[in-house]
Amino acid sequence: MSKTRILRIPLPVELIRKMDELVDGNAGGMESRAEFAREAIEAMVLELQHGVFESLSSGVAKGDSRPEVSLDGLGGQGAKPVIVSRSEAVATKAPAFGGSTTLMSIEETALPEPPAVSYYCCPQKDFNRYMYGMHNRDYPSLWAASQICEMTKDGPILLNDALALLLPESWSMGERLKQLDEAGLVRGVKLSALFPTNKLKSKQSEGKFSDFAVGWQAKNGSEQTEWQGPLPEWKVIGIEEGPKGNMVGMTVVGRQLLQDLSGLTVAQPHPPELAHRFFEHLRQHDPSDWIGFVTMMKAASLRLNREETIQMFANQWPAQIEHEKNTQGYVARSREWGLIEMAQIDRCYVLTDFGESVLVAEQAKEQ
Repeated sequence: MSKTRILRIPLPVELIRKMDELVDGNAGGMESRAEFAREAIEAMVLELQHGVFESLSSGVAKGDSRPEVSLDGLGGQGAKPVIVSRSEAVATKAPAFGGSTTLMSIEETALPEPPAVSYYCCPQKDFNRYMYGMHNRDYPSLWAASQICEMTKDGPILLNDALALLLPESWSMGERLKQLDEAGLVRGVKLSALFPTNKLKSKQSEGKFSDFAVGWQAKNGSEQTEWQGPLPEWKVIGIEEGPKGNMVGMTVVGRQLLQDLSGLTVAQPHPPELAHRFFEHLRQHDPSDWIGFVTMMKAASLRLNREETIQMFANQWPAQIEHEKNTQGYVARSREWGLIEMAQIDRCYVLTDFGESVLVAEQAKEQ
């Protein structure tokens, strides 16, 4: 049975004329109305499901004119643990990114320098797994880590208490970023993606943020408990068993990453200097996730289209499922860090100059 169906959709005449003009001009490599409509619908499905924006380009010259940013890293030392009670945890003040109805500036989204931490948790071991596609941006995770670092600077707190503090802040941040989206200050990027913003489905929206921006608990094949998701797998936070439940705190390398990335804003693509620091963290502490970026860069270097890129990811991880969703996660994240162009060129993913330099350096290390 054919998987293709004919769909008749009424469209405004003016919209049809604009579409025909683009098709006649071979915009984005589109050769027919059907091809144009399919690309547009696929892009909208990805945007609404995963916050991944796919736009068409008629062949804009690639380039990378982003400014270099230089920040000095700073480490920290551990001390004896301090267990904070729920009442003390709720009284702990997290960074106040939200709470205002005024339109925020991009500068206000900059990650602050992390506070000194009195006790560091141990990271979990590497389970050799790459990131799921629903994790489609790294800024929300780094923002969440910054919040958790402030909460736990005096010692680990109950994980449930940390989430109880984090979620209201994430709603506030999401609402203010949504205002920036609606104002259209940054085209082609959904700044509020992954943050909870859908009040009609608040539980699902919170769950998506909690799972895919922070992490979740699971059982592996040997029935061992493991924590999946960005913050535990990046070794940014450690989760330890306590007398009243799971306790969460920062790791040494987690605080170091926040120090290295202080000043990072929601604007995309992120500065090359900060990108290099993030990539180096992944190489050392979550190499499986880094392989995902490398696979995406290789696909873009070959100018593969969406279907070919999905197949490349399927070949890289044949035991995984939902390759399309996983691939789109790396598409969005690679754009976030400036590795690939923000729009397809002739329906293909294309490396930026920065992405090409990162891939060349990576391939030199592999030899």
